[in-house]
Amino acid sequence: MRECPDDGMRTLDVDLTAVSFCDVSGLSSFLHASAEARGAGGTLWLHHPPPSLRRVLTLTGCAFLLNGTPASRTGDPPAPPRSTPLSSAGAR
Repeated sequence: MRECPDDGMRTLDVDLTAVSFCDVSGLSSFLHASAEARGAGGTLWLHHPPPSLRRVLTLTGCAFLLNGTPASRTGDPPAPPRSTPLSSAGAR
């Protein structure tokens, strides 16, 4: 990851087609990689996540990692990660 900006890469696309499970450690790795990419002026996009990971990303406020229109094209910054946990009443 650290070498990508030196090689001129600004957008990192991660294909999750073969992924069937991702735990908190994986999510943490994606968030860390996203922060490093943003710090270097780039973006990290996750493509084709399984439904379970898509739900976790949405519930945790990390859906900004999913593929879409990069912030630089819309003028809007990505949504920050949720700073407060969901209440147990809101989770299913």
